[in-house]
Amino acid sequence: MDSTTGHPIDNQSKMRRIDHIPERTTRVAFMNSQVYYDMNVVGHQAHEEKCPNSEEVGSGPDKSGTAHNNEQEQSTDDGDFVNPLPRKRRAISKAPLSRKRHAEDAEASPVIPPKKRLASATRHSSRSPRPETQTIRGKDGKKGKLMSRCNPKDVLEAIRSLSDDQVAEIRRLGWGKFLEIKIDAVESRELYCFLMDHIDIVHMNLILSHDKILPISAQSVHIVLGLPIGGGELTFTKTKEITNAKKDLFDMLGEKLLIERLKLEVSKGLADELSLRCFFMIVFNRLLFPTSSYDVSNNDVRLTMDMSKIGEVDWCKLVVEDIRAAASQWQRRDCKVINPTISGCSPYLLIYYLDNLNHELNKGDRISIPRAALFDKHKVEHLTMHDRFTDRHGKLVYGGTQFMSQVGSCYQSHHPAIFAGPSHCSTSDKSTEVPLLNDLLSGARTFLTGRSAKEFSTMVSEVDSYISAKLAIVYDAKQKIHENMCVIDDAQQAIVSRQRQLAKEFRRLLEGRDLNHTFLILH
Repeated sequence: MDSTTGHPIDNQSKMRRIDHIPERTTRVAFMNSQVYYDMNVVGHQAHEEKCPNSEEVGSGPDKSGTAHNNEQEQSTDDGDFVNPLPRKRRAISKAPLSRKRHAEDAEASPVIPPKKRLASATRHSSRSPRPETQTIRGKDGKKGKLMSRCNPKDVLEAIRSLSDDQVAEIRRLGWGKFLEIKIDAVESRELYCFLMDHIDIVHMNLILSHDKILPISAQSVHIVLGLPIGGGELTFTKTKEITNAKKDLFDMLGEKLLIERLKLEVSKGLADELSLRCFFMIVFNRLLFPTSSYDVSNNDVRLTMDMSKIGEVDWCKLVVEDIRAAASQWQRRDCKVINPTISGCSPYLLIYYLDNLNHELNKGDRISIPRAALFDKHKVEHLTMHDRFTDRHGKLVYGGTQFMSQVGSCYQSHHPAIFAGPSHCSTSDKSTEVPLLNDLLSGARTFLTGRSAKEFSTMVSEVDSYISAKLAIVYDAKQKIHENMCVIDDAQQAIVSRQRQLAKEFRRLLEGRDLNHTFLILH
């Protein structure tokens, strides 16, 4: 560049053209075909002022680095940057500064290349928390809750509020035993879910293992809850009739059908149809046939539409069918649902199972009916804790307590002893027991690992499921044989009683020497 005119000098002999921006750039220029603008690099000037060992311009003693008398610039035809002429160096520093300065510059303003920046973002995103939609917890991070509308406490409160006239009317309908129940809460919903998972909905058996099987039958419902057994079926009711009946209840009660409103109506002590209907709707909604709805459902209204036949229906059978439907729905549920809903009469199933455990709390009264009169939430909780254990995977499961024998209990006349408790057969008969492969191969399965172990476990489970289904059929047949044997025993007992009565009568006659009367009795 000409120092007098300020215009760039077209002298290519003193400047070498390169295809990139040179290092240690001291001056830049911007130009077009008419005008141009140039300026010093500010960072370079500040660096030269701070570093006395930096390169000096010219050969004179001036070390300020601002003299440009010998500086020349080259103009380009395409309007690109103007590269400054290389300055003469007076001295070369012995210590290289490039690595240290590059490191300082990198720390001051790090620049991540596009590919590395993308990889860095990917690494950081992989360490971020998992999306909430992929977990089994809710948006607040808490574990989901099991939804169940079964609440025996409301039923007990309704029973305690009954007047003498209401109790007499309910007993007349065949529900007197039911009023003796004492179960006030369901303290173990996890156990109820465990039991629902082990229900054979085809044959309605609760199968824990090959020697721990309880039949879910109308007889067992009667024993546990004291409901009237026998009777006919419910009559079919059209939806329109149910809707009209519900509207009539709205008109009579004056507000929405809530459980608290029904309990208030029962507490009035009137033995009329409305009060009794409110009582039975509480029983059906909160205990026998609970649903996902917290309010009175159309089904509760339907079951109480004809109060004159409330004692003529086989309610035990209806409870069994409702548990079948509830177990089927529960076993086919979507396991990803955070707050699953479970229905069915949970107090019946819990008491029925816990009452057959071989525990000190169960070795008292084994005859009284209903069994729900002997259970409260504390007894349920204690037996549940005793039956729970941790499996080899660290998971809490149930079934750790053996069943006790049903001989001499209220269950004996309805179920054979093979359904609960250890076998009482002789040594020669024990060979007829069918063990499960899962139990027989428990030690040998440790030799398999990985995929082979998983496939083998699946195969064994399928075989055991098939065997369990067949065993249930065998047990049903044995139950029928047992019932027939009970009939035979009753007939034989009647004959024995008649024989003893005749012997007593003959002894009295013989002692009076009334032989003619004795011969008359014999003939």
